[in-house]
This record gives sequence, structure tokens and C-alpha cells, in this order.
Amino acid sequence: MQLVRGYDLKTAILTIDDIASENTPAIVDHLNEKGIQAIMFAWGERTERYFDNALYAISHGMIAGNHSYSHPFFSKLTFEECRAEIERCEEVLDRLYASAGEERRYRPFRFPYGDKGGANKAALQMYLQERGFDKLDDTLICYRNTYDNR
Repeated sequence: MQLVRGYDLKTAILTIDDIASENTPAIVDHLNEKGIQAIMFAWGERTERYFDNALYAISHGMIAGNHSYSHPFFSKLTFEECRAEIERCEEVLDRLYASAGEERRYRPFRFPYGDKGGANKAALQMYLQERGFDKLDDTLICYRNTYDNR
């Protein structure tokens, strides 16, 4: 067992931004060859654009998480705009899972750029919790993008 910054490393979670691109099937095939299941976060606009590739990922064992609809900096939006970004992406993900004939059992959310909403951070955390989103522990991730009020 390895120690990472004082933590016992028993499990690693591979997350990928973003589920839908021209390369999705090749990425999914490679991961499946290695026996790796990943959480692939969905940028709603791109998921609609490459819907068949995102469907391929879900149909081949990957998990889709919500990464907002248009991938904005949440600290630059109102709470209502943030909520609309999340809910619009949820609609896309619900269609995706329904098209795949798969039950959506895990609902993680990842803020674009790690930007947790600035002045709306507490309200957004409450919103996500009340709606049953699953939380990944991303406290050890060091984001390199510059933004206010992570």
C-alpha cells in the first residue's frame, strides 16, 4: 500500500473531461482493453454534438457525470444561470442514459475549471446536495487555471 500525502492509496478514480469528442470510441476501447472504468464528465453542448460517441461510452461501461451545459466559469454567473447550466446538462444526460437503455445510478458533478461559483458557492453546494448529486473527493487536485473564488 502506498501513502500519498498521508492518505492510504487503496482506490484510484479515473475521471476524464469530456465524454463526447471524435476520439471517444478509441479512448473507451483502450480503457476497456486495460479493464479500466472511468467517469467521463459531460459538457452538454459537446455531448449533443457527439451524442453517438457519448452513447458508445455509456454502452461500453463508462459513467457520465455532469460538467455543465456550456462549460462557463461559474463565478461569473448568477445562481439561476448556474442552476440552468446544471439542469440543461442533466436533461442531456437523462436522454443519453435512456438511449443506452442503462440506469443512471451515479450522478457526479464537476465544476468547469474547478470554479465552484464564487459568491454562489454555498448555495450551489446546497443545491447539488439537495438534488442528490454524488461528490468525488477532489480536494487533492491542483487546478492550474486562474479564476476567482474557487
